[in-house]
Amino acid sequence: MAFNPMQLLQLKDRYEIFQREHPKIIPFLLTVKERVDVGSMIEIKITTSAGKTMTAGLKVTQNDIKTLHMMDK
Repeated sequence: MAFNPMQLLQLKDRYEIFQREHPKIIPFLLTVKERVDVGSMIEIKITTSAGKTMTAGLKVTQNDIKTLHMMDK
């Protein structure tokens, strides 16, 4: 999957908007990244405005670790 330069700029803009609107998420990830290792579990829970909950989990891979460590660069 290749990105053109405009898509990369749009992604950068969206990332900056996400950081501005959710200022606690990135610092949280940067704090826990040193404790997360391969095989750790990350669970995400969504509660809709109607009160329905959905949960998903993922087992951390080496690629996930690499991505986490790239976030503060």
